Parts: sequence; C-alpha cells; structure tokens
Amino acid sequence: MALPLSVSCTGRVKPLDRAVLDLEHFPFTTTVTELLPEHTEDNHYAGWYKVKGTSIEVDTVYDDELSDAPKAQWIEYRSRGYSSRDELARFDDLGFNTVNLVATLSGDVILVNGVADRVNADDREALFALLDKKYGNARKTQGTFMNPFDIYTWQAADRLIKYVPLFDDTQHTLHVVADKSKGTLSGASGQSHYKGLIYIISKEYARKLVGNMHTGDLLYCDE
Repeated sequence: MALPLSVSCTGRVKPLDRAVLDLEHFPFTTTVTELLPEHTEDNHYAGWYKVKGTSIEVDTVYDDELSDAPKAQWIEYRSRGYSSRDELARFDDLGFNTVNLVATLSGDVILVNGVADRVNADDREALFALLDKKYGNARKTQGTFMNPFDIYTWQAADRLIKYVPLFDDTQHTLHVVADKSKGTLSGASGQSHYKGLIYIISKEYARKLVGNMHTGDLLYCDE
C-alpha cells in the first residue's frame, strides 16, 4: 500500500520515512528537521541519514574551499544510494525513488530534487502537459556533463521547476538478479533507459543555486 502524501492540510510536511513527499505542493516553509528528524540519523556514521533504502550524506558547500577563510554558502543533503523499489516523493502521478535537498545554514529547505530511476515517454509527456497547462510552455535549454542533456524550466510565482530526462546507458552493465524462491543468483545485462530528475527551487535562491552545484544529481540543475 502506498504511503500518504506528506504535505498535510495544515501545510506541514511529514518525515521522509513516514510519507511520500508531495513535490507539486511543497511548502518552502519546510525545515530539514521536519523531513529528516533525529530518528533518521545513521547510527554508525556521523553526517549521514538513512531513509528506507536511501543513504543521505550531509555536506556544507563553501565559496572557496582553498582560501584561508572560506565562507559557508548552503548545506546539501545528497542521496548516495537508493532502492528502485522505494518511492520517497511524487509530483502528480509520477513517483521518484529518492530525493536530494539543499538548505540554508539555518536549516530551511530551498531546493528539493526528486530522482526517478526509470521514466517512460508517456509518463514524462503527461507530466510536461500538466506543467505546461499550469505554468505555460517550458523553456528548453541544454547542459553538458560528459554528454549533453536537455533541461526544461517552468516558472511559478515563488519557485522554478526544472526537469531533466537523463539517458542512462546501462547495456554494458551486469546486473545480479536474485531468485529467493530458488535460492539462485543470475546475471543479466542492463537496458538503457531514461531517468527523471525534477528540481523544485525557491525563486528567492534560484540565482544563487542554479548552475552552482557540482556534485551528484544536483549538478544537472543548470540554466
């Protein structure tokens, strides 16, 4: 049974391990401790959280780490591993397996990134149709990291919504398949597919963040 969406009628969110995060109506009054309370902290590693099959690493980003007095800019909560069976967030009918967060130094969430392991063309087009109807046609640009990728951007009053359909070429990757009923392991080659990365960005911080994050899934949040 699917977990309920985590934005309640009061506009507050529930912890990521208790409910699916509603990205469509995400309130930028949310704090990190609401999504990742103390009970989600990893018992073995400081600066890490555990939510279902997702491991989340915390890292403070500085303006110039090589200077004698670097100035902290924001804090990133980066997914370092997740299960394709989990659904931690959703935008309308499209589910996302894991999330990344960016917060101010005081703990206010200013960006949420949902990552879907596989998104087919029909689901992607349905999402685009919904966003185009609500916010107008997307602005399409292109970023580059190893390979070019498309970026679609919609603007709302208080936020930017970006979506990146990211090609994942896994045809040469060996996947291990476990059959519990038979107690066997077998190998299978991967199938190339598109991942889906959605970014919900506070407009107040968009100029500061977009194009200036350089690690993990967040680096695809570009102009």
